[in-house]
This record gives sequence, C-alpha cells and structure tokens, in this order.
Amino acid sequence: FYSFPMREIRSERIVGIRLMKSDRSKLSVGGSKAGAFFCPGSMRSDYLIITEGFGDCLAVLEMGFLSTIGRSNCQGERDDLARFIRDNKVRKVIIIPDADTAGRLGAENLQRAIGNTCRQVLKIGLPTGKDVRDTVGTKAGFDALFNKLLAVTG
Repeated sequence: FYSFPMREIRSERIVGIRLMKSDRSKLSVGGSKAGAFFCPGSMRSDYLIITEGFGDCLAVLEMGFLSTIGRSNCQGERDDLARFIRDNKVRKVIIIPDADTAGRLGAENLQRAIGNTCRQVLKIGLPTGKDVRDTVGTKAGFDALFNKLLAVTG
C-alpha cells in the first residue's frame, strides 16, 4: 500500500488518508473525509496547477512543479479552491483534466467556480494518455507535458 494524506485546503489539516494498492486500486481509510492532495507551504501566488487525484498530483510534483493541488475527484473541492485562489491572490491557474468526459466537465465546472478570482485560467489538454500518470509514463509524453507546463508557468 501507498498512503496519501487528504487535506482541507484552507487549514492544511489532514482530514483523511487515501490508499493505493500495488495493482493501482484505491480506497480510503475508514472515517476519512474527502480532501485535496498537496504539499503544505509549497503554494505560490504566481501560478497554481490543479489535477484530478493524487496520482496525477504526484506526477506533476515529481516534474518539479510544487505549486500543485490534486482534487479528490473531478468535481471535488471546487468552492474551497476558488476561495484559496482568491484569498492567496493566485494570478494564474492551470487545470489539467483527465481526458474523459467527466474530467472535462469537472474542469469546466471548476473554471466557472474560479470565475474572476484570478487573472488567468488555462486548461491544458494532455498530449497523450488518459490522465497525467498515463501521459508521463512515456518519455515523449513526459517531455511534451513538461514543456507545456514550463511554457505556462515560466
């Protein structure tokens, strides 16, 4: 098992634990509440990358983009993210949705919720794969996504 803390965005308090088995199946520890995945203290005001889930969040963090939050699911933490972006005066939000209908709809709903809380909201389509983890599984996918993120965060 791998374990990942789920946090309340505003307080950074751990509200649950998500587990992933070696076969990539996921479950939560009993009594866990849904929360976001991020490294406390690593958020920047110039940009924030938002992914769907802890696996995609980890993949972006491993690329070196530390100002990243993973949503608990494609619709999760919408209002908390909008409040965080407004309160921290984040200038640019980069949303990386999964390449499925639910992911695209979740990204659109998040974009509407963010509204005018920041200067710019970008949605980045994946160059390959169904999600970030799948994309970075190949050198070509990793390089393409890394270069896209570097271009929009730099």
